Amino acid sequence: MIPTIIMLCGWAHPARALKPLANAFIRDHEVILLSTQELEDYAAGLVRLIRERSIPPFLLGWSMGGLIALQAAANPSVSVAGLILAGATPRFCSDEDFPHGTPARNVRALSIAIRKDALAALSQFMQDAAHPSRPSSSTIQTRVGQALEFGTPRLCDDLRFLQETDERASLAAIRAPALILHGREDRVIPWQASEWMSERLPHSRLRILDGAGHQRPLQRPDLIYDEARRYFSETPE
Repeated sequence: MIPTIIMLCGWAHPARALKPLANAFIRDHEVILLSTQELEDYAAGLVRLIRERSIPPFLLGWSMGGLIALQAAANPSVSVAGLILAGATPRFCSDEDFPHGTPARNVRALSIAIRKDALAALSQFMQDAAHPSRPSSSTIQTRVGQALEFGTPRLCDDLRFLQETDERASLAAIRAPALILHGREDRVIPWQASEWMSERLPHSRLRILDGAGHQRPLQRPDLIYDEARRYFSETPE
């Protein structure tokens, strides 16, 4: 039986945004693609899906999807074969003890901006997420259009989830091997968040990608696949 990998997309991105990455893994995995919209109760929904599998699956979480994957992997009622965390963090918002995030006031401001002018707010976010690449205006329009499919209420609910969720204390309980990938030019989640996380996950390897930003899983799926294949082939079961 081939292993299963459950892929969890980032905020404001549909599951199909990770289709190129899924195509890289599908040659030797059963792939399940999910967006936050398809996980109505976030990690609880993912835990239910994991329980349905006869063999522990791999979890690949990008951005917000990585935070949900961490929550599920820390749940003692399930087992996962491994984690691939791309542009992820255990806490999206910064505080006095964790400077490697976005100030909560910025997340609140984004939520307000989406309600006032979703097109402008999401366009700016998609440009920041694409940095250091410069996507065409048509590409930005496509990504904004996909984000709007979620609806403003759901986008804001997910921002509230990002603002409130803190999985730092759960990291030590995660026994699965974890590959952590982060772009050094990430403008959405600082790479230092992954560095901090890697020091506290018991079985992890960190790879900081020079010249890469937040959307590396979308832009270079082959690199993500190659890194994952190399890491898990070297990791004892």
